[in-house]
Amino acid sequence: MTDILYWASRAGLVVAWLLVARCCWRQRQTWPLGGRVAMVLALVFASLRAWPWNYALLETARAVMRAVDIHDDRLVVKTLLAVLLLLGVLSLAWRWRHLATEAAAAGCALGLGLQALLLSLETASLDDLLPSWTRQQPGRYLLEGACAAVAWLSLNVHRSAREDAPA
Repeated sequence: MTDILYWASRAGLVVAWLLVARCCWRQRQTWPLGGRVAMVLALVFASLRAWPWNYALLETARAVMRAVDIHDDRLVVKTLLAVLLLLGVLSLAWRWRHLATEAAAAGCALGLGLQALLLSLETASLDDLLPSWTRQQPGRYLLEGACAAVAWLSLNVHRSAREDAPA
């Protein structure tokens, strides 16, 4: 039974991120570049649960660390990756600060950003920094589902409010 729940959860995440991508595609007129970037991110997130290609990236990084003989000194590498990840997130937040003026874009960016951060931490093996319930099932997929829900709901609540507004 747990296998069925596991695969159903993965399939649900794929569908959720595909729905977010579809909503982002519809927003391309409102925020042309942001909508396309958000759509591509949502498709990447869907692809990770359909086929976990980020594990190949992780194994490649580990092989490179072994080749340069720093695999045993991973604390230094993890600290460096954490600093680079934080700088990357802050840089993206600074560049997308204009999205805060539009609720749908801000909510979508928040959901996508949290998911990107979560997957980056996982891929870089930095998820030790997170609470233990986020590293194991069902907490992990619930957290990922919450990220997708934030993005999807922000896009759809905004759209339905705009459709209900008088012309």
